[in-house]
Amino acid sequence: MARSTPAYSLKERYGHAMILSGVGDALGYKNGSWEFCHNGESIYKELKELGGLEKISVKLPKWMVSDDTVMHIATGEALIESSTQDDRQKLFLSLAKAYKKCMNDMAGRAPGLTCMNSTHQLRPLVPDGYQIPFNPRGGGCGAAMRAMCIGLRYPMPEQLNDLIAVSIESGRMTHHNPVGFLGSLASALFTAYAVQEKPARSWGQGLMDCLPLALEYIESTSRFVKENKETWDYFGTQWKKYLELRCLVNGEQDPVFPQPYGFKERDEFVKSVSYKGWGGSSGHDAPMIAYDAYLGAAGDWKELCYRSMFHAGDSDSTGVIAACWFGVTYGISSVPPKNHQRVEYRDRLEKIGHHLYDIAFPERITGSCKDTHKKRVWCYWLLEKSGATGYGSNPCGSVRSFWSNKPHEHMPWFARPMRRKRFEALYHTFLHAAGANAEEQEKIEPFLCKLTQAFQVAFYPGKKLCIKEMIIGFNKVMEIKSIQCLKALHAPFQDIWSM
Repeated sequence: MARSTPAYSLKERYGHAMILSGVGDALGYKNGSWEFCHNGESIYKELKELGGLEKISVKLPKWMVSDDTVMHIATGEALIESSTQDDRQKLFLSLAKAYKKCMNDMAGRAPGLTCMNSTHQLRPLVPDGYQIPFNPRGGGCGAAMRAMCIGLRYPMPEQLNDLIAVSIESGRMTHHNPVGFLGSLASALFTAYAVQEKPARSWGQGLMDCLPLALEYIESTSRFVKENKETWDYFGTQWKKYLELRCLVNGEQDPVFPQPYGFKERDEFVKSVSYKGWGGSSGHDAPMIAYDAYLGAAGDWKELCYRSMFHAGDSDSTGVIAACWFGVTYGISSVPPKNHQRVEYRDRLEKIGHHLYDIAFPERITGSCKDTHKKRVWCYWLLEKSGATGYGSNPCGSVRSFWSNKPHEHMPWFARPMRRKRFEALYHTFLHAAGANAEEQEKIEPFLCKLTQAFQVAFYPGKKLCIKEMIIGFNKVMEIKSIQCLKALHAPFQDIWSM
């Protein structure tokens, strides 16, 4: 399946992914009437009576988002709050806290019983309070529908272990059953594949390759291992059948769809892959139906909606997932403005996407001069690139591990984004990070010189100022001088990279 070049930057598409996930949810939900309609042709008939997809203004009160988006927002905001820390337990407790809190925003959104009952068991204020018992009936789609943004946070192949751990633990906070939490893994993994621009036909096989790694993670946690292993095979078996059906087993050829393949045929497919007749309501089939729709749409927004949001199954859950992948891949240009401009929580969703991009790609300085003052410089990236830690240019060099052994006060802002105008904050963070150790000070000193040169060229071209003068200048006239930053930074940072 050919992929056209996106018209937007990746950061913009991160925002679009979150926005469109809300749109896909609201369209599939239609305040509950379409989610629980078991006839895709009836939904299509009503859609035409409304003037067609292009005429639908997705906004309150008729098109509210469901529990899917509310919990997806909770996932994203918890990732932003805690995922830059080395301690996964803190992230897991943040997720538990967010899931518990978001239950206060469920009026009219049809939250699932499993999600409600499970969040009631969460105790985010106590150690291990994110853990709940194994649930033989926890195979629903509630974990899959809210996990896409985990793939935005951990998008690169070298982050696969983090993606597996976070998606599984996020999932089994409410759906402690392999059918449930492996759906979370699938949604997150396919989002990461979309960011990587991995051919969509290979995603399914990629998921199958990840399942043994997921089982290894479960075994490593020593929690309900026996129960999980006893129910492990169902998810993989169903996905293997699906990949065989679409001729995607080797991931090297495009999918094969039956002809014709209209609403009636798609309803039959949705039912055939389901657990008990309601397709998309389980952890295995929600991402499966979304994936099938994404493949079949081939970049066409209307076709994606027809296939993922207007069918006889759990249409908001499949819609929220598929639309997120669409946004990452293609952006928002082909989506009718009425569909997305006033969707509930739009600004909040977009902000989450942009923040996750900043965390996932701290090394990228993007955008135009108009928002230069908003760009972020990340401490651990600069340290890594400069070789100041002694780990050289090893992309996996444990910069965080290096500093984690130091007293906390030495690096209080470690791995946190800082506005570029905070030159003094950056400078003094690195200055004091070396502490009293002469050897470490010697490693830091060349980097500080390069850092100072970079900021001088960027903000005070042609001038030689001392550190104190630069700090005063930044505090007083930063907004005016920041406009020069984008182009000026390019050359001096090349010097830093080459150290």
